[in-house]
Amino acid sequence: MMKEIQLPEDDGSLEAQLLDLYRGQRLLLEHIGTSEPSEIIALIEGLQDQLVALYGAQDRAGSRLPVFEVSKQT
Repeated sequence: MMKEIQLPEDDGSLEAQLLDLYRGQRLLLEHIGTSEPSEIIALIEGLQDQLVALYGAQDRAGSRLPVFEVSKQT
């Protein structure tokens, strides 16, 4: 495993920008399984389609969906 380089806040250098880019890509990969823009867009569009279908079914049934509180894990 590579040791992460700790730099002060973004100093605008090319190196700092690249490190920030790679950190962002790693975060996306760890949390949603991809860092590819086209795959992320497809995931979001799929979720949007599911929500449209879900709320359309709700409207047609004349019912309300239950609301659940989501707790954020740290």
